[in-house]
Amino acid sequence: MAKKEDSPMTPKKLFIIIVEIILVFMLALVIVGLLQQFVIAPIRVSGSSMAPTIRDSGDKVYVYRKAKEYNIGDVIVFYKPIQGENDESLNPSSKKTSFTDFLRALPIVGSRIHANEADNEETGGYKAIIKRIVACPGDTVSFVNGELYVNGDKETRFAYKFNTVGVGDNYQHTMQKDEYFVMGDNRGDSIDSEDYGPIHLNMIYGKAVLLITEGEPKVDF
Repeated sequence: MAKKEDSPMTPKKLFIIIVEIILVFMLALVIVGLLQQFVIAPIRVSGSSMAPTIRDSGDKVYVYRKAKEYNIGDVIVFYKPIQGENDESLNPSSKKTSFTDFLRALPIVGSRIHANEADNEETGGYKAIIKRIVACPGDTVSFVNGELYVNGDKETRFAYKFNTVGVGDNYQHTMQKDEYFVMGDNRGDSIDSEDYGPIHLNMIYGKAVLLITEGEPKVDF
């Protein structure tokens, strides 16, 4: 039986192949954009407030946006207003997603999020910040002689001792519903809840679940 020869490549066939490749690429782009917008977002960190856990040379974290709960020790990204009080309807962490927001989430469109209070980048009057949770709703935070205590236990994981505390030495506060006290691991070079008090749940963008540092992925940090 004679072997059937392949039909020659015609301009029409070539055009169809190119269109199919473009459509597959566009579909993949949209899927990645949806994942980054609603599920897990890559965020580049700048500044040294989370050193040595996260370096100031452009380490990247992947933030899970669907976290159901947050606990002491979790590293989170949240949006803090540049000036004034937080408005849930305007905060990028809690406001409804627009088509422009979706376009910015596409892998090759717009800028990626940078998280650090020292970064000049802002979104609608809000700035993305990355810190670690040290107290959750119901926990009591206090500063005594410049040292941090949580529920009466002195903080020992990250060294912290200053002569002055932003919220005031001998400060004590029990976290209310949806309140979280956050601090940078680099306690000597971090603007955090020690300066501006607790943050609210509706300010939290998501929980960092993966750290890429020096080319190595880490899930425990």
